[in-house]
Amino acid sequence: MAAGVTVTVSSGDAGSANSIGSPSTDPSLISVGGSTDQGQVEYYEFGVPSGVSNITANVSLANDAADPVGAYLISPDGDTLGYGQNSLNGTAGLSLTAYTLNPVPGTWTLIVDFAEPVAGNEISEPFTGNVQFNNVSMSAAGLPDSTSTKLAAGMPVTVPVAITNRGQAPEDFFVDPRLNATASLALAPLVPTTNLALPLTVEFPPQWLVPTQTSSVSSAASATLPIMFDLSPFPGDPDIASGSPGTAPLCTDTPSVSYTPPGGTVTAGGWAAGRPGRPSAGRTRPGPRPARSTRSR
Repeated sequence: MAAGVTVTVSSGDAGSANSIGSPSTDPSLISVGGSTDQGQVEYYEFGVPSGVSNITANVSLANDAADPVGAYLISPDGDTLGYGQNSLNGTAGLSLTAYTLNPVPGTWTLIVDFAEPVAGNEISEPFTGNVQFNNVSMSAAGLPDSTSTKLAAGMPVTVPVAITNRGQAPEDFFVDPRLNATASLALAPLVPTTNLALPLTVEFPPQWLVPTQTSSVSSAASATLPIMFDLSPFPGDPDIASGSPGTAPLCTDTPSVSYTPPGGTVTAGGWAAGRPGRPSAGRTRPGPRPARSTRSR
């Protein structure tokens, strides 16, 4: 049975009113604050019980489709496991949806981020939203997923995949076949990661694309002088340092970092190694070494 909670908010610049309503299915949904700096960021916490297979978070704007708005689903351990924005392939709209699969029980956070630039002819931006459980529907009729099924060599097999988009925004979906096992993979870099001069440029630190269903990620560097670096996904959190507090030096010529979240799922998408705005000395030898990820099925 699908269960859900409902958010109703009027939001904008400093001084705007926020109102939250939630049905008895989950009375724990609360507003935990928002920023009043450039743009506007609102945070909402909600409880996820055991047995939930997926979360859908919808946000609908009253107007100003050109305002860039993002929605993020944050797991109890602080990883961003669902993204949504009010534009798709360059077309802006008045709605956005973020999804995540197999959420761990606990307190999750929905972040609604009104970025810049926004329309300058009003001081508030009304929006409504809802968070729903077990609302995703898909099927793949004829998928040969049984161990007793044998496919003839050289014969192609076509399996139609049907996805019902029950969210409030248009979406792109992709098929990502996996085996029923985990493996450690060296990730291909998105930008050059060898023979880098320090300090690194803010625009192009070493970057990799971490696939979905990743359970851990690690990175290492090699340099001619002692250095340290931070590893983080593009949203910025978590931000993991290669050095740790203690009596040992923070900087070495072979720093490394590894991250395995308690919830078992790493933020998918772009990750970067570096410390933007914090110059380091020295010049690296080939490195950082390829980031590695361990993927589940």
